[in-house]
Order: sequence, then structure tokens, then C-alpha cells
Amino acid sequence: MAKDLQGFLNALFASEGGGNLSIINKFGYVGKYQFGEDALMDLGYFNHDGQKHEKDGKFFQDWDGTWTGKDGATSLQVFRNSEAIQDKAGQAWVRRLCSMGRKYGAHAYIGQTIGGVLVTESGIIAAAHLKGYGTVTPKDGKYKTPAVMAFLKTGGAINATDAFGTSVGKYMAKFAGYALGCCEPVEVQQPWSYPFPPQGKTTALDGAAYIGLPALQGALSKADDGFFPIGASGLWHGGIHFDAGTGTVLNQTDGVRCIKDGEIVAYMVNRKYPEITFPKVQRSAAYSSGFTLVRHRIELPPNAESLFKAEAEKNAPKTCTPDNPSGGVAAAGAAGATTGAAAAAAPGTAKKEPAKADAPKPRDPGMQMVFYSLYMHLLDFQGYEENPKRARPAYWDASNEFVVGERAKDKQEVPPPPVQAAAEAPVEVEEVGCDCGHGISSEANELLGFFPPETKEWDNVTSEELVHE
Repeated sequence: MAKDLQGFLNALFASEGGGNLSIINKFGYVGKYQFGEDALMDLGYFNHDGQKHEKDGKFFQDWDGTWTGKDGATSLQVFRNSEAIQDKAGQAWVRRLCSMGRKYGAHAYIGQTIGGVLVTESGIIAAAHLKGYGTVTPKDGKYKTPAVMAFLKTGGAINATDAFGTSVGKYMAKFAGYALGCCEPVEVQQPWSYPFPPQGKTTALDGAAYIGLPALQGALSKADDGFFPIGASGLWHGGIHFDAGTGTVLNQTDGVRCIKDGEIVAYMVNRKYPEITFPKVQRSAAYSSGFTLVRHRIELPPNAESLFKAEAEKNAPKTCTPDNPSGGVAAAGAAGATTGAAAAAAPGTAKKEPAKADAPKPRDPGMQMVFYSLYMHLLDFQGYEENPKRARPAYWDASNEFVVGERAKDKQEVPPPPVQAAAEAPVEVEEVGCDCGHGISSEANELLGFFPPETKEWDNVTSEELVHE
């Protein structure tokens, strides 16, 4: 069997699906590669109902939800019966797992022998397909969800197993040494996403629905308020509002899409929408202070410069010469000059030393760009409770959760205003909570900031999921 991507997927099929294209195991995992709901939701094929079910103490995939129609997968039955759709999903899943592994630092262990297993990238990806990457940063030396990263970081001491008893180390060894050829960063090829798809569609890649065409009125022109870049008040407005008006053109019921894959920096969810009262008119109005802030990174592959040069040479004007009648790239080293140089190296002369390979150049920091996107006025928690079938964002994970308790009585210090001398003491306000840093308080630790009571903090929360509005 070839040790390439197709060979890897064929071996995975034999191991996972047992050669049965439409198999569903007793825990509900489906098809050639035994996909679960979360994996196919990550890949854009399925939206589950947000409910978790168990069977024999293990998560059970009930497939209650909706299929997006991606690659023609309109139902579980269609997905099970189509080898072409499953293979596309399998290839995309390998790329996804590879990207995640590099984000979490798993690739740093490639080439090491851990727990008697030679670590390779294909082995890591197979083990992550089996069990996931799990907890990346342990708390008090303990991994809440032990999986691939726990195996690598503990030297194989923590070797978690799946529901059938297959271990991370076993899969890492079984699928070692495949040349997948698909693990270069792919962010530059990924499409940018609009916040919502048009009505009747599942992908949010069509800008015409927003700005309009001669035969189509755009969604933004139907908004009730919150226009960009000038609001209804005539003042600068740096965002876009989506409301009942835009909802006549866009499907705003399944959550707002991130503009691009990224990491969650911070988010807040109102338990219930707060209200503001207007005494003069004797009424109140609800508003949302919920938000999600996402950090995005675009990175060119390591060989980007050579790829650009090759593309430029391929597209350069062709020049026909007697030595090149069919036309070739005009260059200083023409055929005649090359022949003359070869003739000068007569037999018996000293051999020319082979050119030494240049040392690898460090990555140009300019080859990477980091930017942020902000999603505001999001749905309150009460809205999710009232509609249990609404899928909840995947980053609502209580792992590594820290809560500021009632005994936290630190007073927040506010720096002096700019007009005051720098030597003046900070102004103290009557606000108590916790001056929180990473780990035990010390000058060496980074101060995160002042957190009022009941504030929660999560470590290592990432997402490429939907943020619901």
C-alpha cells in the first residue's frame, strides 16, 4: 500500500470502518472514517442540536440536527452511501487535524521516540482522529481530557484509549511514516466568510446578497439602522447591524459566521439581557453587552518566496532565439553561454567544488499577519435555554475554568489621569474583586487584570465555530 495520503485514508478505512462504507458503530460514529457529529460540524457538513447523549458511559452520536448540503450531503443516509463525499470529508479532516496539531505544538515532538513509539506527523493525525488532542495545558499536573497532547507531554506515561480500548500510542505507531503532503498552512487558500448566508443557501461566501446587484436589492440597504460607515444619526459608525430588515434577505437563524478561522481571545454572554429605563417616556428597552473577540492569523507557507518566483518565471514573456526556437524565458544564462562555460572546463583541470547549500533562512516576520474581528450584541443565555435545539458555540467549554469568588477583596487601582504627575499615587476606587495573574502571585507572573466577583476565565479556548446572535 502506498505511503501517501490515499494510502493513509485506505488504511484508516480498514481500521475504522472495517471496509464497510455505510457502517454505524454502537456509539453512532458513521462511515469509512467513523465521523462523529462534532467533526462533521467542524468541516461544515452538519449542525447538531447542541445536546450531548451518552451510552454505556460514553458519548453517543444521535445525529439530531440539520445537514448543510455541503458536497451534496443533505442527510445522514446520503453521507453514508456516498464514498466520494466521505473521501472529501476525510481529506479535509486530515488537513484540519494537521493544522490543529501545529497550533497546539504537537509537531515539535516529531522524530522523538515517546513511549516506545517513533512520533511522525501522520501518526499524530491518526491518534488525534482516534481520541482528539485533548487538554493542552494541564492544571496542577492533571489533564482533564487526556489525549494526544498528554501522551506527548508526559513521555507516553498518559496513554488514553477510545471507547473500544484502542490507545493513542497504538494508533500513533500503526499509522506512522505516511507522507501526507497536505500539512502546509492553508489559511491563504481558505475563503473569507460573510456573517450570514443568503436565504435558501448554506454557505456565506456571496457578497452580492449584502451590497446588491442590478437585479437584487442588498441586505444592508434593508437594515433598520446601524449603517456603515455613517449611521442614521449622521455620525461615524464603525460596524454593521443585522436586524429584521436584513433578515428578509439573509438566513440569520443559525448563528453568525466568523470572518475566518481563529482563536477566541475573550467572550461574554449575558445570563439575561440587561435593560435600560427611560423615565420620561415610562418605558424600558433590553440590550446586549455580549460579545466575542477573535484573533486571526494569516501565514504564508515556508516556500512562499520560491513559489512566487516560479509563478513569475512561468508568466514571464517568452522570447524566441536561434537556440530556443519554440520560445522560452529570456535569461542571462542562455544555451550558448552555458555550452561555452562547459567547454572551458577541459579534461584534467581541477574539479570544481560543489556549491554548498545555503543555510535555511529564518522566517520573515512579515510573512505573517495577525488581525482581530469583534462580534457584538449576541444572544443571551436565556435565549439558548428557551430553544434547546439551538446549537451552542463549541467554545462554551467549562474546562480550565476559574471563578472570582466571594472572598476576593482586592481593590482595583486606577492609574492617574494624563494631566497628573506620573509620581502621584494611583487613585483607588471602591471596587473589590481579584488582581489575577497566571499562577501564584509573584513579580515574575503576568498580571491579567482586575476581575470583579463572579468573573470567569478559561485557558486555551479556541474556535472555528459559529457565534450565535
